[in-house]
Amino acid sequence: MILRFCLMTILGLLLPAMTLLAQDQAEMGRLVGVGQKLQKEGRFIEAVGTYNRAGEIALKVFGPNHKYTATLHALSGGIYRELGRYPEAEQKLEKALVAYEQGSNPDLIAEAFNNLGAVKYEVGKYDEALNLYQRALKSMESSLGPDAPGTAVARSNLAGTYARLGQVALAEPLYVRSVNTLESYRDEQPAQLGDALANHANFYLSQGEMSRAVPLVQRAVLLKQKQYGEQHFEVARTLNNLGAIYSKMGQYDKAEETLHQTLQILEKTLGPDHADVARALTNLAEVEKKLKKFDRAEVDYKRGLQIREAALGPDHLDVATSLEHLSTFYQLVARYPEATAAAERSLKIRRQKLGNDQIPVAYCLSSLASISLCQKKNSEAEELYNQALQIRQKHLPAHHSELAESNASLGWVYATTGRMDQSLEAFDKSRRGNRGYVEQVLSVLSEPEQITFLKNVDQVVYHIALSSAYSQKSQKAIDTSATWVLNSKGIAQEILAQKALVSRDATDPLIATVSQTLVAIRKQLATLALAGFQTADERARRQKMEELSQREAEIARQMDQVGGRLVLKGEFVELDAIRKNIADDAALVEITRFRVHDFRDPLREEFPERYVAWIIPPLGEANVKFVDLGPVEPIDALIFSIREKLATSLKEIRESGEDEAEQDLKKSMQPLAKLVLEPLLADLGDIQKVYLSPDSNLWIVPWSAMPLADGKYAVEKFDFRFLISGRDLIPSERKKGTASRPMLFANPNYDLTPAEVQAATQELFKRTVESGPIHAIPATLNRLGQVARLPGTQIEAMAIQPKIEALANTQAYLYSDKWALEAVFKSMRQPQIVVLSTHGFFLETDVDKNATESANPLLRCGLLLAGCNKPSAIMGDGIEDGILTGLEIVATDLRNTDLVVLSACETGLGQVQNGEGVAGLRQAFQLAGARAVVATLWQIPDRETSQLMTDFFSQLSEGTDQSAALRNAQLKMMTVRRNRDGSAHPFFWAAFTITGR
Repeated sequence: MILRFCLMTILGLLLPAMTLLAQDQAEMGRLVGVGQKLQKEGRFIEAVGTYNRAGEIALKVFGPNHKYTATLHALSGGIYRELGRYPEAEQKLEKALVAYEQGSNPDLIAEAFNNLGAVKYEVGKYDEALNLYQRALKSMESSLGPDAPGTAVARSNLAGTYARLGQVALAEPLYVRSVNTLESYRDEQPAQLGDALANHANFYLSQGEMSRAVPLVQRAVLLKQKQYGEQHFEVARTLNNLGAIYSKMGQYDKAEETLHQTLQILEKTLGPDHADVARALTNLAEVEKKLKKFDRAEVDYKRGLQIREAALGPDHLDVATSLEHLSTFYQLVARYPEATAAAERSLKIRRQKLGNDQIPVAYCLSSLASISLCQKKNSEAEELYNQALQIRQKHLPAHHSELAESNASLGWVYATTGRMDQSLEAFDKSRRGNRGYVEQVLSVLSEPEQITFLKNVDQVVYHIALSSAYSQKSQKAIDTSATWVLNSKGIAQEILAQKALVSRDATDPLIATVSQTLVAIRKQLATLALAGFQTADERARRQKMEELSQREAEIARQMDQVGGRLVLKGEFVELDAIRKNIADDAALVEITRFRVHDFRDPLREEFPERYVAWIIPPLGEANVKFVDLGPVEPIDALIFSIREKLATSLKEIRESGEDEAEQDLKKSMQPLAKLVLEPLLADLGDIQKVYLSPDSNLWIVPWSAMPLADGKYAVEKFDFRFLISGRDLIPSERKKGTASRPMLFANPNYDLTPAEVQAATQELFKRTVESGPIHAIPATLNRLGQVARLPGTQIEAMAIQPKIEALANTQAYLYSDKWALEAVFKSMRQPQIVVLSTHGFFLETDVDKNATESANPLLRCGLLLAGCNKPSAIMGDGIEDGILTGLEIVATDLRNTDLVVLSACETGLGQVQNGEGVAGLRQAFQLAGARAVVATLWQIPDRETSQLMTDFFSQLSEGTDQSAALRNAQLKMMTVRRNRDGSAHPFFWAAFTITGR
């Protein structure tokens, strides 16, 4: 919302004089009063007609340059703006400005600048709006002073225009100063402060900072309630904004409640047919659609449309918006004739008002194309999609999600009609464009927006694109789809981690300036990319975005060079760039789980999932191979069966003997090996070094224990090196710095009370934490439950500590019992080696779909440290709960850490997320900067752990690389057990895996 001065207040000062004049003047005064009443009731068409008749009298009696005539021009112009009749609004407001400038009242002149600026802003003439707002602010500062309320309002208007032009650095200080000024008048004019806060909140929304926007809007509601009371339409208007924000955050129940409250107030105060009621109804219908309350949604969509038609006229742009929403709803419920009629009418209005080649027109064309596709009218759909694409290409930067969406839609049409080469090309453009959008724009938006886009848009299009390649399997399709996979796996977690990394690096004086510059550039890119597209100088906007994109790439490289942990570098990684970094004696195996879409059935909602592998050799060797591993369901069933068998292995060994138990497990694993390993062997040939990037449940498979045809285990032939994505093979430009001493954590005292955790933290860091009494939450409310201590891990840590010290050539720190604290972990600064012998955890997705915090997989995995059984009921600075989440790990400085070892219960198990790879602890540590992560897939006995880790670190001390060292330690344990016991059950040696280059 753009603040404007209250013309009604000024007019109220003039009306008494009007009514004392002759008959014409008295009639003019009467008409103004009627117009005010009609305007308040939302009857804008009648109101503007009334004001125009009053204006004709003023022109006749007072002449064109009188303040009364000017004021009536301004009133009519304001109504025309509400009606969306912008040419008439501009004409009226320009006449008002000319007339006011003939007079000597600077307040009226400033008001004219502001009102005309608002119209220029809304039609996309931002440069003209900027000039008018600058003149308004200058006039106000001169006549009222720099800290007057009116000056603060003008300052807020100017800030909004700077923000829309992408000049974020100029906008935010003006917003802050406007709010600070109006804080001084909050007792006298709380509503004005409320408007300023709402404007500031909108700025934060445009930057993706919802967490900062919500409290501002909530306070704006309270301030307006203070001035007007709880049941006032001004309060409801701000509540409407708040409800829309809740909806955007995915908090649909809260949004629904807020919007019902909004409607109740608006209908009571403005009547059931006011345009503001229509706005609230549309927002509510959108929420009801998300909640699948389709009957209610249809009623509210229709009622909102009817109100807008009556209040604004049948050809208003807001009517077109209502029709677009209604069309989308009808398509969702498969009522295609009604969907088509609504979309065509919306298209007609927008073409009349905006012309044929504006972005809102493209929305309608895409909607009509989608409806046609659902009805298998493929040629019609193709033509409409192409029209929409041409419009978007004219207005949008290359890296924009809507452009990527258009290309993906065309890719679907081409695939449906059997034109597979064209389909592949269209999907390739879509994937490349989407990657740019993900890095440049999505990285600075709010977490709910990120998760919604990644899950509901990007992942769906990714699966459809892979389906196109899957259906043809030509070499071009194999190479192209391999490139998509390489650029998609692990991206979601990188996006969700980026803000934590930037915040961490902002505290480093060597990196802070570069980090802050990068964030500012990406915020400008996001603002320009998400702005309205009716700009007067579209070429300048696109040129600015191209300049910012080049600057972003340059700063991203600088960030890497100075040591910042930047995981998003603004580039699409080509297949050959990956292949150049694969050793001559190695191969990369990328596995992805995806839904295979049937292009013959566009209405189908559920599609079968498959595991598919790409075998990627070094550049210059054989071609990339495509291997279909098969449907997900039988493979996953075998994985879970093997996991259950491993969980009871120790019991079976004790009861039946190790040899019999080993043969039984090998027999159980053969069907899985036949499905997921044997199909790869022919193309791997004699290669032994395999970079393996699994997906979904294949991350929890003990690949080294897979049986081969000759009876040996896979580890006896292959050196598996796990990667989150093949992108990890590309070396970083980051210069290696000096690492600090190794850190070991073992046997935490999980039962420490919050007070004991605080006392231990204070004693260790010699610092005082100010707080009141600290109480633990009840055990029944601790979602992670209670965990048992691991005393054997301390023995293990003490056994390997000398090996680690020999490797690092320095003393290592060992923290155990009450000292194995979360605060100690977070205080680490680039330790060379980290060993964590403790429980890991993984939480399933929250059943509450509105709980946005549960949607981030980096918040649902982590490690348990001292005090986790009795976490504090309150959180704050210096108060830790002993629950170290993946996102907190990401924010820890591990930039020069060579190795992290997670030796505990199931610390290698990560979030199972289709199409995005694992989001477990391995990736969290790598995102924080660690080069490699050794993790266990299940908890193994202390003695075997100690033996294997001792051998592992001994190998490292001799100069063996990390992956080979782990494999050698496993092979040694197998040999020792076979020589001693006649058997080597995988339970004792196969749990350890290494992830990283």
